Amino acid sequence: SPWFPPLTLLLMLLPVLSSPEVSFLVWPAILLVDVLAISVAVSSGVLAPVVVMLILTLGVALAWLLKVPAEITSLTPFLFVLGGFAGFFVIASSWLARRYPPALKDEGKKATPVLNEEVAASLPVMSAALPFVLLIMATLRLPVQNPSPVFGLGLALGLLLLGLAKMARITPLSLTALLCMLGLEVAWHSARFQPGNPWTPLCWYLGVFAVFALYPFFFRKTFRQTVLPWATAALAAIGHFLLVFVTVKSSFPGMANKLGLIPAFFAVPAILSLLGILRGVKPEGAARNGQLAWFGGTAPLFITLIFPIQFDHQWLTLSWALEGAALIWLFLRVPHQGLRATGLVLLAVAFAMLTLNPSVLSYQPRGATPIFNWYLYTYGIAAAAMFLGAWWLKEPNHRLAEVNARGVLWAFGGVLLFWLLNIEIADYFTPAESRFTVIEFSDNNLGRDMAYSIAWGLFALALLMVGFWVKARGVRYAGIGLMAVSLLKVFFHDLSSLDSIYRIAALMGVAVIALAASFLYQRFFDRTETK
Repeated sequence: SPWFPPLTLLLMLLPVLSSPEVSFLVWPAILLVDVLAISVAVSSGVLAPVVVMLILTLGVALAWLLKVPAEITSLTPFLFVLGGFAGFFVIASSWLARRYPPALKDEGKKATPVLNEEVAASLPVMSAALPFVLLIMATLRLPVQNPSPVFGLGLALGLLLLGLAKMARITPLSLTALLCMLGLEVAWHSARFQPGNPWTPLCWYLGVFAVFALYPFFFRKTFRQTVLPWATAALAAIGHFLLVFVTVKSSFPGMANKLGLIPAFFAVPAILSLLGILRGVKPEGAARNGQLAWFGGTAPLFITLIFPIQFDHQWLTLSWALEGAALIWLFLRVPHQGLRATGLVLLAVAFAMLTLNPSVLSYQPRGATPIFNWYLYTYGIAAAAMFLGAWWLKEPNHRLAEVNARGVLWAFGGVLLFWLLNIEIADYFTPAESRFTVIEFSDNNLGRDMAYSIAWGLFALALLMVGFWVKARGVRYAGIGLMAVSLLKVFFHDLSSLDSIYRIAALMGVAVIALAASFLYQRFFDRTETK
């Protein structure tokens, strides 16, 4: 029976759990049982026991790890055992995956049982991911101040996975290797990183990034009709950029005014990779658009990160907005639907962060200069990104499902500008002793209330003019609605709180604006317009 080896290993687990010390000689015996289990699985055609053997073997390693004293100075025995068994299972499971490929049921052949197909397909990924879990637990439990042994074993396992991805054509192994390695790096950085010793982890982060970035180019002929290895290289840049950024920011105070150099550094390999694909992959390649989309999206990401990080104001939100507009522009050159969808999502998230987040005004202190402050910088750039995205998203690509995405982006930009107008007024009239801008309507500030009323009327007039210019009915209706709100504010709020002279000024200002709007409607409105 193929289930006798797992039962044997389960019995061997009992002394490991109960004994205070475990002899190193137990591991050759466990390896012998693992080899027996795989041999029986191949001869019987049942692969499920191999999964159980993998889990039990790593369970023994976990039990051994938990018995290791927390003050241990050397991880060499544990890393040696874990690396040996991980390599054994990765190689064996990849061989099993090739031995039991997906059944071709349409050819009339007797298919291998579906369970075996699923087990064979998942074994390489499980064999690669589970050892990384133990490595992460080891870094969190033991004082691993020098990450080189742990990162070295992780990179060795990652290289083994990348080699199997190339030889066995199991491309998901490349993404698995990257995710596992990033998880290990993030776990060590969050638990053991010390700002006083940044060079060793920094070199590891850059070295691991270089391995994954160059990997698909070394095997260009093998992966020219695939997308996942190239996507893995692009994602490696994003993940390691975050690690490098956090390391440099916390360890090098002198770089505080030069942090924009970090995304500029990562933009260079992304651009070179994009140029390499353009020159090295034939235009008729089926996967070419996907490869261009990944690197074409990564390069603008780092370029758009330079300015918000360097100026240190709302850099994450602004990077989303600029990246969203850049992806829509790239969609015109590389017609990959993922670019358009990702760009629209990023623009929508940036809009929500700047309009629906009540804490946005407390993220940054007020500037010393009114009007020309970080509000103008942040909301102005975000609105420009919305307008550029709408401008580039022309027919017939302006609809996403049944939604007119172009009209939504125009509306997002208009709302951001209106919100910027109100914030600037509130910031101008906020008391000097207040650290953050306060938006209020009920403290009888005469100049501020009048400024709101006139500014809303002017903005409504501008919407009407734009609506006539582009012949867009929705923009005109928005202007009329805002004009009505302005009049209601004047009559129901301003007249009850302003003195006589300010009442007259507010009424005259809004009246002039309303008369101008009426003149525009009479002059330019075409009753035959259907748009």
